[in-house]
Amino acid sequence: MKKKILYTIVALAATFATTSCENWLEATSSTSLPADKVFESPEGFSEALVGVYLNLQDNEVYGMNLTWYTTELIAYPYNTSVTAGIKLYQDHQYQTQSLRNALKTIWRRAYNIIANINMALEYVEKNKDVFRSEEEYQLYKGEFLGLRSYIYLDLIRLFGHVDMSEENMGKKAIPYAVKFDKEPAPQFSYRETFDMLIADIDTAIECLEAADPVAGNIDERILESFNNDGFWTKRNTRFNYAAALGLKARTLQWLNRLEEASQCAQKSIDIAFSSGLIRWASVEEIMSEGHDKDFLFMPEQIFGLSFLALPDMAAITIPGMTNPGYIIPESFVDNTLFVRIDPETGSMSGAEDVRGPSLMLNYSNTGYWCGKLTEKRTNTSIPMMKVSELYYIIAENLIEKGQNLEAIKTIDMVRTHRGISENLPESANAADELMKEYYREFILEGKLVYWLKHKNVKESLCPSFNVKAEDLTFPFPQEEIDYGRVQE
Repeated sequence: MKKKILYTIVALAATFATTSCENWLEATSSTSLPADKVFESPEGFSEALVGVYLNLQDNEVYGMNLTWYTTELIAYPYNTSVTAGIKLYQDHQYQTQSLRNALKTIWRRAYNIIANINMALEYVEKNKDVFRSEEEYQLYKGEFLGLRSYIYLDLIRLFGHVDMSEENMGKKAIPYAVKFDKEPAPQFSYRETFDMLIADIDTAIECLEAADPVAGNIDERILESFNNDGFWTKRNTRFNYAAALGLKARTLQWLNRLEEASQCAQKSIDIAFSSGLIRWASVEEIMSEGHDKDFLFMPEQIFGLSFLALPDMAAITIPGMTNPGYIIPESFVDNTLFVRIDPETGSMSGAEDVRGPSLMLNYSNTGYWCGKLTEKRTNTSIPMMKVSELYYIIAENLIEKGQNLEAIKTIDMVRTHRGISENLPESANAADELMKEYYREFILEGKLVYWLKHKNVKESLCPSFNVKAEDLTFPFPQEEIDYGRVQE
């Protein structure tokens, strides 16, 4: 299956430029096939699905902007004294032309992918009879629907309100399109939007529970009847059953429904490990791999996007010692994140943690640069969801219930697999430790922004970096405002 063909297939319908006067339907290739021809066989659906993943890898979305660039730079404390372009992100100068263009690109590209998914979902139902079994139909429906939900949650969290209290749930959220249509997508209230989103995730869970090999409920003979090419085999680089449960946990966490979120997170963890989808990364393996170190902890990725050229692409933007834009301040690393020897407890966890200067962080004369994206040269996948995040959701719920010791033990589940030999002391403040963990675990992954907004922070953990939750909300593109969109 050639990449050129896949790009053509996924362009079968349109480019969602804006929801204003431009039509969603805009031919992007003179060789594009009509939709009714593309979706007349299971192979057409598989090409369209792979095309969605290729589009997700685009720099405009998860290949760069929604992982290690835009969402990373607005939240994580880097030294920006020289690199003016990056400093605009760190200073949250969203009204400058360059950032307005960047955010508009994210919006347009994300909705373009959603439009393509909506078309595929339309034909999943319309052409259901082309599938070789009910289970094959459920797999396509569950995966397409799960991917759409994944994108929508990120858009809601980035372009949406910080405070999800009852007072704000009646305000208008981002446009939410559930069908492929030339008409602009409507805006619903946050309450309505989250109700629809959770319903979509629940449907994805139901479909994938029945048919995803990860769930373990599909008869092997039925699976073999439509999986002779192995299309449904490598599930950790695709949106799977465990990822759907994890996505529901993320969504409920954002709504502060922490007990429910914790239950979904635990279920995702259990099925991910028991199915063999994931395992804990081995610190010994990481440290023995020479120059091909897996700092992305790929065995722990419940859902990851595969990249062939990620190290080379990232090296251009993150050249480490020659670019102070991605340098983490030395004092923040040494005094807060990775304290070598704690003067109070004598703990040497900061010297053992592979996420810190002992391995992943490299010292320069102005601070530290991270080798997470550039060290491993083969079989790279960038994490869309790691098991560590799910443990942190469980820990947050325990903290909320006043179970500090149990929360500490949950956080230690991750720390133990980062090379740290000592558990946190029982006297440790779990909330403080969890905040530090988000800074340590998700360097260059673009996920800290969601945690800081969720916790409605008033300041960064790094004293030299100014950020509060309100700074982390992207403005709607001006074209959307001109068209009558409302950002409340």
